[in-house]
Amino acid sequence: MTCGVINRLWRATYIRNKSRLWSEQLELFLGVSDAKLRFFTPNKQLVVTPEERAMLAEQKVETAQQRIEELLAKLKDLGVDEQ
Repeated sequence: MTCGVINRLWRATYIRNKSRLWSEQLELFLGVSDAKLRFFTPNKQLVVTPEERAMLAEQKVETAQQRIEELLAKLKDLGVDEQ
């Protein structure tokens, strides 16, 4: 439900007891998640920050490295040379 215009950039909306501000220019909501001011997509999905994106990428690299180590260990157990 739209509450009204706060200014030309933001319009207040209320979604399931969560207040959010909508920006027509940014086409994003502004709201609070985990006590932090965050952006949300029009589908109400949290926008990932650059820091979160970097952390996710780092986790993927770590997972891939673990998988490589597991596969190398299997090859070694089968008697296959790493080279």
